[in-house]
Amino acid sequence: MNNRKLGISGICTHCRNKLELASWQINAIAIRVDIVCPHCNQPLGLKCSRQRKALKNLDHLTTLRVSMLIFTASSMLVALVLEWIGLISVLAQLNFSLIMFYLYLYTLRRTREKHRLTLTLQAGGKKSQAQ
Repeated sequence: MNNRKLGISGICTHCRNKLELASWQINAIAIRVDIVCPHCNQPLGLKCSRQRKALKNLDHLTTLRVSMLIFTASSMLVALVLEWIGLISVLAQLNFSLIMFYLYLYTLRRTREKHRLTLTLQAGGKKSQAQ
């Protein structure tokens, strides 16, 4: 099983403890199922529509890494072909490749920053079946 940290945490409003949310807990919150706080055993749910929208927007960021990799590789390949044909110099091709590589790294860094999210989980409601 993959135990990689997702960077999404939650704060229980009842006991004010910070929770590192596992992937199954994030999925439960996304489908509006309450989870149980391990500290105070209160059912927790996401009631704020703004935070729910931020959680759903993380789905769009998952495909960004692959699409940026394809975009960077194809643009570097185009620059290499243009250099082989003779339309640009070797130095211009290297500069273009370096700029694309830095753009790729910058995009990945910004994506990782967006993935760090802290959700305020309100206590109340019915207890969930999954604990």
